[in-house]
Amino acid sequence: MQAPEHYVMAIRSLQQCASTEVAKYFAFEADGSFTSDTVLIVASK
Repeated sequence: MQAPEHYVMAIRSLQQCASTEVAKYFAFEADGSFTSDTVLIVASK
């Protein structure tokens, strides 16, 4: 996503503080990536 480094650091800090249940749900990876079960669909006429 090319997020600014201070955002990356904040997100990784939050991931490290997350409960085991949250970490398992989002499947946090060592590189900071994770999974999510949401989708955004934009449609136009």
